[in-house]
Parts: sequence; structure tokens; C-alpha cells
Amino acid sequence: MANRKLLFIAAAPLLLLLGMMLSFRILSHLPEPESDTASVVREISLPAPTLVPADAATQKALESSVRGQLSAIRKGDYAAAITFSDASFRKTWNPKRFQEMVETGYKAMTESTKETFETGQVSDIAANLRVVLTTSDHTRIAYVFNLLHEGNGWYVQACSPGFPVGSVSETIEQGRPTQRGPESGPPTAPKL
Repeated sequence: MANRKLLFIAAAPLLLLLGMMLSFRILSHLPEPESDTASVVREISLPAPTLVPADAATQKALESSVRGQLSAIRKGDYAAAITFSDASFRKTWNPKRFQEMVETGYKAMTESTKETFETGQVSDIAANLRVVLTTSDHTRIAYVFNLLHEGNGWYVQACSPGFPVGSVSETIEQGRPTQRGPESGPPTAPKL
């Protein structure tokens, strides 16, 4: 009898701990109580679109939209440049405001002499296209154009700020690892 009592006293904390763990496990799987707001408004969670390399026809269409906008910007024809933008942009921006934005934040677009396109990354309705612009002084500036597919064409929705090719800022913007080491030297800083 004494052995049973001793066994019970020794096992009691273990049984209590086991019971608490089981209770916690059961309670942690119960649904959270809903607030009044949560019962009315549910969070909508959409998966991010999967981007794949553009096929030849899509690449040509993406390049055509960006090239058309850049050409109009270089000519100073901001009314024409805006026609390559998506419908939402065209509704909220006028040519003068667009010109001010380009000339203050995207100056290389007004001075570029050449553009080089990388393969676009596309989904059914959106695309990213990295474009490197070369200016008359041979400075190379990288931009990423975001385009939307509307109706039967691709239209510029937005454009990232430009960074000198190979700069730390451009490397981080593109999500690429910086090149460090004796063979590549330190990362280059953007020209000011």
C-alpha cells in the first residue's frame, strides 16, 4: 500500500503536466472567437501571380509599349507618352503633371540614346520588364517597368526609380546578390 501511495505521489505531477499539455493542445486547435467586425468583413487572400519568362510575341508587345513611351518622352510629347500608360494612370495624370514627374524623377528617360531590354516576366495580366537606358555620356541606368494587360495590349502601369547599372541600389532593387570579393572589388555607389 505504501508503494502505491509513493507511486501516486511521484506520478501526480507527471499526470498533471500531461493533462495540461493535452488541454493546451485541444484549446489551441479551437477556432478563434469572431468579433462583430470579423464576422462581417473577411480578409481576402489572393495568391501572388506566378511570373514566367515572356514568349517571343509577348516580349515584342512589352518592348513596343515601353519603346513607344520612351520615344515620346525623348521627343517631349508627354500627351503621346501617356497613351502608353494603363487606363487608371491616364485617368489620374495629365501630360503636364506626367512631364514634371519624368523630368524630376526619371531624367535619364529624357536623355537616353539607347535602350536594352531583358526578357520580361509575365503572368496572365501583369508583367515586369527590366530596361537599361544608355545616355549620351554612356551612363547606364536600369529601370523596371510594370505593365498591365488591358484589352488587346500591354500598358505601362508604373516604373521603378532608375539606378546606375551595377550599383548597390540597383542590385538590391533587383533582388540580386551584391558582388563582393577581390575579383570584383567593392560594390559601386550610385553617381550623384
